[in-house]
Formats: sequence, structure tokens, C-alpha cells
Amino acid sequence: MIDINDKVTSCFKINNISKILLSISGGVDSIVLMDILLKYCKYNNQASLSLYHINYNMHNFSDKSFNLCHDYAEKYMIPIYLDSIKISNKNFEANARKIRYDNLNKLLNKKIIFVSGTYFF
Repeated sequence: MIDINDKVTSCFKINNISKILLSISGGVDSIVLMDILLKYCKYNNQASLSLYHINYNMHNFSDKSFNLCHDYAEKYMIPIYLDSIKISNKNFEANARKIRYDNLNKLLNKKIIFVSGTYFF
């Protein structure tokens, strides 16, 4: 069985990936992926990880997810960009995806070198 950490490390190394911006929801999948990417960054001193979380304020756990993402970033000293918005339920998934991708593109185009801290839109 192939270790996922080895697979990610190999893929990133082959493709010369050193700066990673992870859109994190606070759910199990994104937290596990964050852990894998942290291990990669620890293995590769040239690599850096930054996080982005957007709170859509749509359910009772929205603030808990927001705080969890912030707390993980603080605990592991990962730069994080946080956003909090409210959008209508009409076409929610499509609108949320567009906003998230637009914000991620804005971050990527800034070409910021992250050291540490929390960033808000």
C-alpha cells in the first residue's frame, strides 16, 4: 500500500511545487489534507503552506468551523486568510464556488510571501 504522504511528496517534488494555498472548510477532509501538506512542508524546507477559509454563515456550525480553521492556523503557525459573507440560498453552491474561486485568485495574484499571521479580506 502506498503512503499518501509519500505520494504527495513525490508529486509536489516532481512538479516543483513550493507554495501551497489550501482552501479549508474545517471539515474532516480539509483538516486531513492540511495535515498531509504540513508534513510535506516539514519534509521540504522550501515549501510553505497558507490557508483560506470563507464563512458563508449558512448553518449553526459556521462560526465553529471558522474558529476551528483560525485555531489550527494559529496552533501550527500557518498564515490564514479569513472571509465572512452571507449569500442567498438561491443557487447557493454555484454562487459560493464563484466567490471562493474569485477570492483565491485574488490571493494568488498578489504573490505575497507569507511569514505568519491572520489576514482578513
